[in-house]
Amino acid sequence: MSDKLARTEMAIDALVTQVQTMVSESGDETSFDAREWLLDWLERPLPALGGQRPTELLSSKDGPEVLSTLLAQSRGGVFS
Repeated sequence: MSDKLARTEMAIDALVTQVQTMVSESGDETSFDAREWLLDWLERPLPALGGQRPTELLSSKDGPEVLSTLLAQSRGGVFS
C-alpha cells in the first residue's frame, strides 16, 4: 500500500471515529452507520469548502485536520 493511500485510510478511520463519537454523545445512535454516512459526506461538494468535495482534501497534509474541524463545527452549527 502506498503512503498516500495509507494516510487516506488512516484519515477516514479517524473521521469515522469522530462521527461515531459525535452521534453517541448526541443521543440515539441506533442503526446509524458512521462509516457509511462519512463516505457519503466525503463525496458531496460543500459550500464551506468552496464547493470542493471533502475527499479532495483527504490526502493533503492539512486536509484531515480541516475536515475534522469542519465536522466539529457542524455539530455546533458553525459553518464558516
